[in-house]
Amino acid sequence: MATACAGPDRAWFPAVPAGTDAEILGTLAARTAGLDSLQGIVAMAFDGPELSGTFDLVVSYTRRPRRMRQTAFKDIVVASHDIFDLVLRPDGYAIVHRPPDAEAAEHRSGPLERFAADLPDLAGFWLAGEALFLPGIGAELSSARVLEHNAEAVLVETRLPHGPRVIWTLAPKTLVVRRAAVLDDSGSRRVAMRYGDSRQIGAFTFPGMVQMHDPVARVT
Repeated sequence: MATACAGPDRAWFPAVPAGTDAEILGTLAARTAGLDSLQGIVAMAFDGPELSGTFDLVVSYTRRPRRMRQTAFKDIVVASHDIFDLVLRPDGYAIVHRPPDAEAAEHRSGPLERFAADLPDLAGFWLAGEALFLPGIGAELSSARVLEHNAEAVLVETRLPHGPRVIWTLAPKTLVVRRAAVLDDSGSRRVAMRYGDSRQIGAFTFPGMVQMHDPVARVT
């Protein structure tokens, strides 16, 4: 997934003095923790075995209870064409998907643990979860830890709300998240994220540009 080329951050982020691991995690948590809901639109380019092209992705997210809806559609002159409508919840997933050249949409649902096997082309979206729009999430949890802190980068490991481990790469001077590697528990799937054009809205920091690379689904 590529929404744009990387650009300078829109918000001015002050330099953060080099501190302890707890202070690094505290800064990151202050930019992500406490977000209860989010709605937004992402312009995307997608290239996979069964789904390819450019389209818009509408994201609607609530944290408690965790629910994420992703609706992809493509504008065609004066009308719009729905590509997929996906809902992820703790009790399972549901999707309406119209494959290329199909006359009718397909409806499918099932437990979350079956999602990657049932829909491998879209499994990267499930694995990335909140990393698509809230880089650094999970820093407030006891499982979060700083892996590395030097003049080149700061590496922080957290868990996403639905379980996958993620390693965030932060700019050492501002602690703005630049990259992420999201890993499933088996280590067989790795989704790479890149962020740019970050901006601050209230207490939270959001990326204006996100790139996702999922080699299993051949998504870039």
